[in-house]
Amino acid sequence: MRRGHAVALGMVFILAALAPILASSNPDGLEKTAEKFESAQGREVELLSSPFPDYTVYGIEGTASEVVAMLIGTALVFAVSLGIAKAVARAR
Repeated sequence: MRRGHAVALGMVFILAALAPILASSNPDGLEKTAEKFESAQGREVELLSSPFPDYTVYGIEGTASEVVAMLIGTALVFAVSLGIAKAVARAR
């Protein structure tokens, strides 16, 4: 991995670790709309279950749980993206 890529990846992990600490506890527009329609209809359907519902990791409490969930998610997205990039590079 090039040095620039490693620095960028490090910065992404730092941002992922800080995101739960700096995030607002107020719901965003999407959450407000979902709450409005849930109360009006009362029949939401879960298509897929989340591995980390509400950014929580089983066995870890509080903000640490959110930080760990963000770091794991970031690592998974990086690994999948890297795999796709290598597959496309080999195909060329």
